[in-house]
This record gives sequence, structure tokens and C-alpha cells, in this order.
Amino acid sequence: MHLLVNFATDVSKILKVFENNVSEGSNPLSFSNSNPDECGTSHFVRTSAKAFTEKGSDKAGVASHFNAFLDLTATCLHLNDIKEFLTKWNEPNHLLLYIILDMNEKIYIQEYEHLVFLLGHF
Repeated sequence: MHLLVNFATDVSKILKVFENNVSEGSNPLSFSNSNPDECGTSHFVRTSAKAFTEKGSDKAGVASHFNAFLDLTATCLHLNDIKEFLTKWNEPNHLLLYIILDMNEKIYIQEYEHLVFLLGHF
């Protein structure tokens, strides 16, 4: 375990040097974060986890809103997979049967896709 921790620390230092040399400076805060030795990639992962996970930041996080957005977009992106999965399901219950029937209505799917598109732009 210590080997992995030390490896991550060394990789972060190398990435920091690389980022300083090739960054276009589009994020002015990236070079003034609380840990000057932390590379931008580590900073991005850490701050994203705080913002978008349930156990992240209670004050600044948006996990519940993000999860709702993900649920909508994931369903939209996987409509064909969902349909294929449900058609292979033996003896679907009422809930699954309703979904199968709804998915056969093209207008429902088109409206859903447009709704997801609109919600993704707010």
C-alpha cells in the first residue's frame, strides 16, 4: 500500500511539472489551489468528488441534483439497451411491462429525448 501512495505522490509531481509547461492557463485557480504540489488532475478528481458524490461537501456539493441529471441522461443514452434487456426478460412484472409498452410509443421516446436535452442546458 505504501508503494502505491508514494507512486501517486511522485506521479502528481511529474504531472504538475508537465501541466505548468503545457497549460494554456484557462483556469486561473488551477495554479493557486490550497496544495501547490497537487497536480491539476488530482485537484480535478478531488473537487469533482466533493461536488458530485453523496459524501462530498454538504455546503457546496450538488450531488442530489447531479444524480437526478445522471438518471435522466443515462436512461436516455441506454434506451436501446433497456429495450433489448426487457425483451429478453422472462415473464416481466407489471412495471417492466409498462416500460416495454411505453417504449414502443415513438412519441414518448422522442418527447423524453427532447426533455433530457432541454434539462441538460439549464
